Amino acid sequence: MTRIDRRSFLGVCGALVLGGGCSTTTVGQATPGTAIVTSGVPTRDTAAGPGPIRSISGVGDSILRASTKAATTVFTNEGVTDVQIDAETGRRIEVGNGSGPAPLSGLRTVAAQLKKGAAPDVWLVVLGTNDIGSYSKGEQYGALIDEMLQLLPRATPLVWMNVYRQQYPELSLVFNQVLEQRIGARGNAVVADWHSTASVPKQAVLRDDGIHPNANGVAVIARLLGQALQRL
Repeated sequence: MTRIDRRSFLGVCGALVLGGGCSTTTVGQATPGTAIVTSGVPTRDTAAGPGPIRSISGVGDSILRASTKAATTVFTNEGVTDVQIDAETGRRIEVGNGSGPAPLSGLRTVAAQLKKGAAPDVWLVVLGTNDIGSYSKGEQYGALIDEMLQLLPRATPLVWMNVYRQQYPELSLVFNQVLEQRIGARGNAVVADWHSTASVPKQAVLRDDGIHPNANGVAVIARLLGQALQRL
């Protein structure tokens, strides 16, 4: 798979920040429902071997929803022609059947995408924040992560962004440690490290709720996701 120049990503996101593009979409402004961004349809012929990243399918929660526009701009400026992101407020990894106020879980969402024939060059997962605090043991978080990893095709590269929830700093670390272990064991996957930035107050990337990214945080997330593609 071709490497994407780090300076290109930094330059694109810097331009977004200066021009205000990275702050256009925020949790507070998002309308109800699923955020889906699509540009073009070509995908890589995996039978022909590694090649440029042309398509990305993402599943996530309100953090990815807030960052969808900025991240998509970074991806498309680097030649990704098909970006499809399904992100909903309150989404959890396993819990949620789509009835009532709770959105469809990440597992059910990915299963539906696969059933429809989704075969991107890269899968993107931004989930786990809404599960922090619902479990107290690493084994429980590991079981959730394992379910998602078993569902996603192992041959397809994966980017999973880790978590930070100000209310549960220790459990955020537990989840992230387990995620690193599972991603390392899977291979062909990387963790985008949101926690290292979000957990430092002076970085000022979170809204007052201590969970969601503010305008600066959205720009950081877009940059982190772009850099994660480089490491695949």
